[in-house]
Amino acid sequence: MLLFLQSDYTEMKAESIAAIKKELNLIHPQALVNHCLRLAKFSTANKELLSYLLFSAGDDKMLIDASKSAIDDQFSGVGFSHTYKATTKGLRKGQSIIRKAARFSDDKRVEIELIIYYCSCFSHMRLSVRQHPVVGNIFMRELAKAEKLIASLHEDIQYDYKYAIEYLHQIEVG
Repeated sequence: MLLFLQSDYTEMKAESIAAIKKELNLIHPQALVNHCLRLAKFSTANKELLSYLLFSAGDDKMLIDASKSAIDDQFSGVGFSHTYKATTKGLRKGQSIIRKAARFSDDKRVEIELIIYYCSCFSHMRLSVRQHPVVGNIFMRELAKAEKLIASLHEDIQYDYKYAIEYLHQIEVG
């Protein structure tokens, strides 16, 4: 019988991105392919990111459309006919869809468009903010995040997005 003692365990130290990049430049291309495949097998998130990078990179419209469809599916199951906890869980799942798409794309405009779409779907649901302030906080946090992202864009691009955000601020949620 083997006993696992805490003192025998040493954590594997993660190297810096610069060290990993340097090492990746030195290894053989076939070894690099094997490492990528191993990463893809390790977790679903890695597999999804690798699939996006290989087959859909640069096609932000496809990513936005797929994410909007997923957000629609999420909102179709959200409502106060279910429990309050299930509603907030569904709303947070919609937020995670946006974050995932933002990590895949690295384009702030993708995240802004998805946040605006999320908030517009959110506002059409007419959820009661007075009864459940957490729901209103989710909406306001998303709008604040969009405003922060918009501020970092070029002035010409900011105008259209600011108009959409102002419209969402005027809508009373619930």
